[in-house]
Amino acid sequence: MTGMLHKGENMEDIMDKSKSALLMKKVFIHDMYFKRKEEVAFEKANTTIKRSIKRLEDDSYEVFLTMKIEDNQNGMELGVTVCGIFELKDEEDASIRKAVISKNTLSILFPYLRSQVTLLTAQPDMKPIVLPAVNINSLLEHMDGEEK
Repeated sequence: MTGMLHKGENMEDIMDKSKSALLMKKVFIHDMYFKRKEEVAFEKANTTIKRSIKRLEDDSYEVFLTMKIEDNQNGMELGVTVCGIFELKDEEDASIRKAVISKNTLSILFPYLRSQVTLLTAQPDMKPIVLPAVNINSLLEHMDGEEK
């Protein structure tokens, strides 16, 4: 059976066993802007997404995730940058460390970015931009391909 405690186990034991080596210490909106003309009726816009990872200390990382959406034809520009401070403990293997920092932090930060884009565009006389849920691995492959 799934979802049940085994005899002799308590919730604290299970939580201890399932702790992630990656901890999010802080998340915040680093930067945002939104410009539009009086009339905005766009169907498609140019969208770019970038990330930046900076190692702060042995186990700490600062990760920025930025999205820009532009529709020059209809006069709309939007940009949001989310920053997360993460700590990765107990992982010595450099390739695993890189994969965890690259993929997991993106998975954690993307919903914050997605939410902020919707909040910025949910205003009178405009249909809000609601970004779809995404396959993070696919997004990462696309982003890595553009960085080369």
